[in-house]
Amino acid sequence: MSGKRIAQSTQQVLWSLRAVVKASYNLAPAAVVVMVLVAALVVVVTVWSTPLMMTVVLFIVLSIAILLYISTWNYGEAALALAAGLLTVYSVTWTPRRFIAFIAVWLTFSSVALLASSIKVAADVEAIFLAAAGALAGHSDAAAIKAAERRLRRVADAYKGFLIGGKDKAEVISVLAFRRIDERLFPAALSAVDTLSTALQLEPVAIANLVCDITRAFETAEAVDVTGSLQAFISTLQETAVPPPDFIKGFQSSRYLLLSRRLSPETYFAALQESLESGVAPDRVGEYLEGRDREV
Repeated sequence: MSGKRIAQSTQQVLWSLRAVVKASYNLAPAAVVVMVLVAALVVVVTVWSTPLMMTVVLFIVLSIAILLYISTWNYGEAALALAAGLLTVYSVTWTPRRFIAFIAVWLTFSSVALLASSIKVAADVEAIFLAAAGALAGHSDAAAIKAAERRLRRVADAYKGFLIGGKDKAEVISVLAFRRIDERLFPAALSAVDTLSTALQLEPVAIANLVCDITRAFETAEAVDVTGSLQAFISTLQETAVPPPDFIKGFQSSRYLLLSRRLSPETYFAALQESLESGVAPDRVGEYLEGRDREV
């Protein structure tokens, strides 16, 4: 596995952390500013009141507790780890040799863990791209699969969106490949998934399947570009007086009427909006529209 891919995976981890901080600031800027000020105050007080060696170790313990909390969102577990670390720090007499040995072991562990995590992410992404390439090129021609994989990687690398990470991009492209969407539409579809997954607060893979459905439905209407294909869907979603998750559920329960060409896109979206606004349960919209169609 190339060092470039491992480096990209490490960058994705750091980018995700930066995205979390940025999103937190957008949601509650005052809270983030207060947190920064409190953290700065704690740093100053700690450095002033404790020896430098112990200060460094204390910040390592604090960092571990914060990372544990972010990964598990379990305050009790993180607080217990912090308390155990603090008790350990204050029960040891720190000498230069002990401090150097501790830092060396800690840095070694952290480097190996980060490298292993990056390798795992890179391996997962590579497996996703290979599976998608197999879907595009056929599973019996190794040369064609490799060529298809290179094309898919170029699509992912060329897209510079800031909302979904590298693995999400690979999974979205895999969905597009397995759903047999025209390869020329992949860049536009990837951009649509990036935007919609953030706007609707849904997983990128779920939105990718949604984009595939819309693209397929509009193929007979000669919609050659994904943005144009999605415009009717987005407009209907914005105009329908129900929460977006209910609209998505309503679409998923009735999508077969659109994909089977039993209803034209214009008729379908108008009926979907009407049924949801009239109080039909989202998971029964398909049933409702079928019954209404039989009555007509």
